[in-house]
Amino acid sequence: MTPEITYDLGSKKSVDWLATLGDTLLLVECKSAKLSLDVRAGGPGALRFLEDRIGKARSQIAKTKGLIEESRPGFEGYKALRPLGLIVTAEPIHIANESLFTID
Repeated sequence: MTPEITYDLGSKKSVDWLATLGDTLLLVECKSAKLSLDVRAGGPGALRFLEDRIGKARSQIAKTKGLIEESRPGFEGYKALRPLGLIVTAEPIHIANESLFTID
């Protein structure tokens, strides 16, 4: 398991953890935002919360995947592995897989 990789002269960071499991690379991004009652209940603020918090995590995974595909310094050793993204949250977010929010 490798902790986040710093790139672009130290101004940017990859996902929080990169773990190799056979021919698979697990890209792990951790988020610890506290859920409001509105979000827990699936209220009007839930989708905005997902777009903000979980969307950032998904973008971080996609960015790291792109850096690997480009063989950027520090990422070149992961290119032959099949990437799989995982978002870890401090609290369960039951609506994170809502069809309005999921991407292909």
